[in-house]
Amino acid sequence: MKNRPLLSVCLMVLCIIASMVVWGRERFIKELRPSPIERYAAEGDNITICGKIYRQEQKENCRMIYLKENSIYSNSKKFQESKIIIYTNSSQKLHIGNQLKVCGKVSFYEEARNPGNFDQKFYYQKQGIHGKVRSDDIQIMDYKRNKLKDRLEKFRMNWQKMLQREMGERDGSALAAILLGEKSGMDQEMKELYQVNGIGHILAISGVCFLCWVFLIGERMA
Repeated sequence: MKNRPLLSVCLMVLCIIASMVVWGRERFIKELRPSPIERYAAEGDNITICGKIYRQEQKENCRMIYLKENSIYSNSKKFQESKIIIYTNSSQKLHIGNQLKVCGKVSFYEEARNPGNFDQKFYYQKQGIHGKVRSDDIQIMDYKRNKLKDRLEKFRMNWQKMLQREMGERDGSALAAILLGEKSGMDQEMKELYQVNGIGHILAISGVCFLCWVFLIGERMA
């Protein structure tokens, strides 16, 4: 180590970063700190949300609507929440960019109960999502939409359905995650295998590369 000062410095920096992540996650990682909805609302509270759609996913038993730039009313308090997920059975036609008003009960994601298990709370916290709402009471307040993002979302969903139809639910969902970065339909056990083996990043990177390839082909054909 005496003859390798650069290596010593790198090891010290690595130890500091590891300590920050393990013992001081909330202090140094903004997304892991308690958000307004965790401070002002309790599990099961009725809340009203006004926010903008930035993503949608269709599950087997429900639909997930991702909202951002949210104004929330709870227990006579009004506060802002960056992102939240709405779980609904509504078949209402919605588009990326629509402004919604949603009324429902709030709940929070659970931490991993055993070491090595999938930590749902940490997974969503890293995306800036700290709560979820179950509701079928959805109103469109502004029909303005982002046409490009909306078409890309439909493109991803149609490809995912096609892969699942042709290859089966499990294999099709896994391939959709690799090609499109669409992990919503992927088997939970398989997700954990990717994460435990340290290759979870492949799913996101592969999806980005595939979409870039699609855009390049589209430009050449135009």
